[in-house]
Amino acid sequence: MNAVTVYSTGPSCHSCRLTCFVLTARDIPFRIADITAPDLSEVPEFLTSELGYSEAPVVIIDDEPQHPSSGFRPDLVDRLARHQSQRTVPGQGAVSIHNAREGRSWTSATR
Repeated sequence: MNAVTVYSTGPSCHSCRLTCFVLTARDIPFRIADITAPDLSEVPEFLTSELGYSEAPVVIIDDEPQHPSSGFRPDLVDRLARHQSQRTVPGQGAVSIHNAREGRSWTSATR
């Protein structure tokens, strides 16, 4: 399984919470790193200056460190779930999320 790291700006980050929710719902293991923590003080500079991202979360996958993503990316979660399902027995069905503020919904593909 891929090692997935979600670089978050903390619990107030809506996109970070959505990303972690969908990763959890799809049974994709991940590690969360709160970049506001004092021991990670150099990480925000790396994510913005070196990688060019200004939106959280930034998700880095161990086998594709050259292709990190930024923001809530359901397409990335689907790709990870497909990759995982090739190695495990298929489990739960689709995950649905409704964003009331923006008036739109998203439903992942079933595994």
